[in-house]
Formats: sequence, structure tokens, C-alpha cells
Amino acid sequence: MEMSRLGVVLLLALLQGCGAVISKSTMPIPAAGSSEPGPSAATIKPPYLLANVRLSPPVEQNVPDDGASFTNPFGNKMLRKDAIYFTTTPDLKPINWERQESLLGSMKAAFFTGKGESGDPIYFYTKKLSVLPVTAGTQYVRYGNYLISMYCSTMTSTGCKAYSENNVQSYHELKIIVPQDAKAVYLGTLILEHDGQYVKRIRVVDDFDTVRAKLTAADIPGVKPAEVRKSLAVVLGSRSRQPQTTPGFSHGQ
Repeated sequence: MEMSRLGVVLLLALLQGCGAVISKSTMPIPAAGSSEPGPSAATIKPPYLLANVRLSPPVEQNVPDDGASFTNPFGNKMLRKDAIYFTTTPDLKPINWERQESLLGSMKAAFFTGKGESGDPIYFYTKKLSVLPVTAGTQYVRYGNYLISMYCSTMTSTGCKAYSENNVQSYHELKIIVPQDAKAVYLGTLILEHDGQYVKRIRVVDDFDTVRAKLTAADIPGVKPAEVRKSLAVVLGSRSRQPQTTPGFSHGQ
């Protein structure tokens, strides 16, 4: 599905009419001197969420430099290269996936997860430790998406106006807990076992002691490595049926 400028306007109007809440995404803190999009360490405060995420088997991405990140139709910067994003909700209310498929095609969970519910995208690097500023409390991962390849499907004299992509998608649900008094928590290493299109299983590896031993004061702004707690993600399961659409979608700029 390619999104024209008119399509974006109509989509925004539709979502507003449905009462959907689109919120800003949470991205890892980029390394010092990095050009990666993300929050500045100088402007954020604890608590932080730490995690490692790996795909099994590993997937080699084919992403052009100008497609490594993009601004989605709702004005949010989305990190795409060497990163996976998950949408989350504050509870486990049923999601009307069929309704979202009819509204957004295979983009259904990229921007929101149900009428009147927020689908906050949270990003994790897939080749290094992620440190994300978050709000304390409990949240549930409902959907995941990892970009495999991206190519320009609509080229104009001013550059690429629409990309088409192929993805690995996950419908496994995870429970994430960040205690109110915690400065930073570690979720573990999440191993996403997939078949090239869908994640079939998620394993949580408890390597907390090893990871914390390698942390330095510079890794987590304002938090000492000894203050990082273990709060492993809990795998709750996956929804029974796969989506009707083929993984991958197109989007315009």
C-alpha cells in the first residue's frame, strides 16, 4: 500500500475521528557523537530501560542510507536500520486486528493499536545494548517489526517520495515492569526466533550479571552501574492467527 499526500491527510482525519491517540516514540540514547536520531542524554532523566535484542537467525538488512530513518505521517521520527520497534499498551485489552487491517493494511500496528488506545513505538538496537528513557510502571508489548529491505517505489525529480519494504513481524506479547523507585532496569537479552516473515518464539536470556559488569558510568546518564536492577521481560504468548496481509508495506514522505 503506497501512501500519497492525500492518503496521509485522509488517514489522519480517519484516525482523529476514531479517537485514536498517536504518541511520540521512545528511542535509545545515541552514542556520543553519533548521527542516529534519538533523545539527548543531557535532556532526559531516569528511569531507563536496558535490553539487548537479537534475531535468530541473523538477518542482513538492505536499507539505503536515506531510508535508515524517516518521519512517519504523524510527525514522529522512526529509527529503521539496525533496530526493531515494538508497539506497547498500558494493559492487555483485546485489539481489534481485523479493524486495523481494514484501516491501515499491513501498516496496522505501526502507528496505533486500537480505538482510543495509544500504541507507543519503543525502539531497540539489534547490534548493541539499548538504553531508553521510559516512564515507570507496567506496559505490554503487543507487536514488533524489523525491517529487512527497503527500496524506493516512487522517485521524482526532487528525490524518493515513497518506499516499499519487507519486514519480520512479531505478534508475541511481553510484559515489561519498571518499578516506581528504580533508576534503571535490565530486561534481559530477547532472542526473536523467526522464519523470515514472522517471529515464532521469543526467549529471554538472563545475562544480567554479565551485562552490568560491562557497564560504565557513561553508558547511563546519571545512573551508576550498581543501581541497575534486573527486571526480566515476561513472555505472555502470541495471538492465535497470523495477519491476512503479507509482511511489508509502503509509505510516502
